[in-house]
Amino acid sequence: MTGADGLPNHANVSAHVAITREAVNIEDVYGASGFNFDGPRAFDQKTGYRTKSMLVVPMLNHENEIIGVLQMIIALADIFEALTARDRPYKKGKTLGEALKIMDMMVKDHHIDANLYDLFVREKIYMNYAASELAPQQIDM
Repeated sequence: MTGADGLPNHANVSAHVAITREAVNIEDVYGASGFNFDGPRAFDQKTGYRTKSMLVVPMLNHENEIIGVLQMIIALADIFEALTARDRPYKKGKTLGEALKIMDMMVKDHHIDANLYDLFVREKIYMNYAASELAPQQIDM
């Protein structure tokens, strides 16, 4: 969790989360500042994947000690975007309510992690995307 200089490494998002014990929600790693995302960019370059959203959360044990950090590239955001996108020639973009109802079913069918989806809904992570990308008539909640 420290850099070569011995100081806390806040440039690495996982180290930062472990140090601060605060979750970090990155909407787009290519537009984010404050962290070094050379690793995801190198992965993208090798694989052709485009890393976008990332959620990084501290893992604490029963004594409130840091035991790890979960860093998730948010597949939920990709699913939500696919359901609500209005620029697809083959389908009309779903409303927020419709998209979340479909995703609820995906949780029940074990296609989406229930805990991660709960955080996605509870923290209203989807609303940042909705505010900038959805048509007003799609925002029904």
